[in-house]
Amino acid sequence: MGKTGTRKFRRLVRAAIKMHALYIAENSVMARVMGWRAFQREYGTLWLSLGRRTGKTCAIRDLATPADLVIVHSPSMSKMYPGLRVLNEGSAFAGMRWKRVFIDEPHLFIDIDKVLKRIADTLPCQVICLGAPR
Repeated sequence: MGKTGTRKFRRLVRAAIKMHALYIAENSVMARVMGWRAFQREYGTLWLSLGRRTGKTCAIRDLATPADLVIVHSPSMSKMYPGLRVLNEGSAFAGMRWKRVFIDEPHLFIDIDKVLKRIADTLPCQVICLGAPR
């Protein structure tokens, strides 16, 4: 994808994240009804399946901040995110705090549901999964 397409893609992802944050806020009353863990899994996770080689990794690298966490399927993918907090699928999250969680290529994880459950058990936050769904 060329530079223009990559910029447009990033704008699309950024807009989807903002819209999803509004959706979470508008439905936050459901957290009291469902409990935070269930709310996190039902309302707090955004799935964006946007094709191969569209710039998903670049979008995460550009949109994530030091307050966010990036989770990748293998330790070698960590190199793609210099300056960001990166864990791989099997890493422990205990005691960590973050604003948002970006998951790169969730379909490549051995057990993405287990990862999502561990996130929900740790801290309510916005989860953005970029890549094909499970």
